[in-house]
Amino acid sequence: MFLKVNDVQSKNPHGYKVETNPENLPLKLFVKCANCGNGLTGYMVKKKKIWYYKCRIKGCCNNKSVKDLHERFDDIISHLTIKPEFRSLLREQMLLTIGDLNKGNEENRKRLKVEYEELNRKLERTEERYMNEEIAQDLFLKYSEKYKLEKLDLLRKTKELEANCSNQEEIIDLVLDFSENLNKMWHSGDFIKRQRLQYFLFPKGLSYEKKTDQVRTTEYNYVILTNACKQQTLGNKKSGIPSLQLDYPTLVGPLGIEPSTHRL
Repeated sequence: MFLKVNDVQSKNPHGYKVETNPENLPLKLFVKCANCGNGLTGYMVKKKKIWYYKCRIKGCCNNKSVKDLHERFDDIISHLTIKPEFRSLLREQMLLTIGDLNKGNEENRKRLKVEYEELNRKLERTEERYMNEEIAQDLFLKYSEKYKLEKLDLLRKTKELEANCSNQEEIIDLVLDFSENLNKMWHSGDFIKRQRLQYFLFPKGLSYEKKTDQVRTTEYNYVILTNACKQQTLGNKKSGIPSLQLDYPTLVGPLGIEPSTHRL
C-alpha cells in the first residue's frame, strides 16, 4: 500500500518540471554552484512557464533564471568576440609575437644541429675503433645503438620546432576567424557545439553564486582573452569583463601594439 501511494504521488505535479532535453540548457553542468561546486541542472516553473538553472544539492537554494544567465553569458562572449575593424592590428601583433618566439626556436634548432653533428662524429669514431679491433663487438653494438637512438630523438625535436614555425599566418587567420564569430556560434549551435565552445573558452567552466549574483571563472583561454584585452585597449575602453568580474590588466598586463614575447 505504501509503495502504491508513493507511486501515485510521484505522478502528481509539484509545480515544476525537470528538463530532460539539454537543448534548452546549454550551460547545464558547465556552470557550477559557487557554494558546493556541483554543476547546475535545469527545471521549469509550470505556473510561470519560466526556466531556471539550479543546484542539484537539496537545501543549497542556488538558482538563476535561464534567461538571465544566458544574457550574462552572451555578454561575456561579446567581450571576447573580435570586431572586424581591429582584425588587422591584432593580426600584426600576433605575427610580431610569434616572430619573437621563433627567435628562440631558431637558437634551439642551431643547438640541436650541433648536437646531431657531434653524435655523427661519435658514431663514426665508434665504427672506426671497431674496425681497428680496439673495442669488442658487444661494446660497439651498445654504443652505436645508443648514438642512433639519440640521433632519432634529435631529429624528432627538430621536426617539432619546424612544425611550430610553419603555417603561422594560416593559423593566426583561423584563430581570428574563430574569435570574430563567438556569439554567432554560440547562438546557432546545438547543445554539443555550445558545450564545446564554452569549455574551449573556459576549460573549468563558470561558477554562479546567488547571494552575490556573481559569475566567476578560475581558468580561461589565454590567447582569446589576450586578444580581447588588446581590442579594448585599441578602442580606448576600460579593459575587463564586468559580467565575469575579470579585470584584464591584472591578468595579462597592459598591452599595446608592440611585440610581447611572454604573454601569449
